[in-house]
Amino acid sequence: MNYPLKFLCVVTKAETASFQVAISVPKKRFHNAVDRNLLKRRIREGVRHIYPQKDFNSLAIKTLIVYCDNSIASQQTLEGCIADGFRKLEQYARTV
Repeated sequence: MNYPLKFLCVVTKAETASFQVAISVPKKRFHNAVDRNLLKRRIREGVRHIYPQKDFNSLAIKTLIVYCDNSIASQQTLEGCIADGFRKLEQYARTV
């Protein structure tokens, strides 16, 4: 379900848990800064809603979220995609 979003992440073990997110909306797809900023705000808000529910014990996680669609997605669609991406990230983190 995470089609309009691409998650790139680095997971390492650390003494204290840390989580960093970078968000990218390419200028090549959205020429207007207003549209890019709207999508970044929506993605940031979705991460803010989903992240407190996740528990990454003693892992340092750095994630880059790239928007890969040519149309502006709704907030509900993005939150579903973010939840799906974090679910996959959590499964991957268990193997590290």
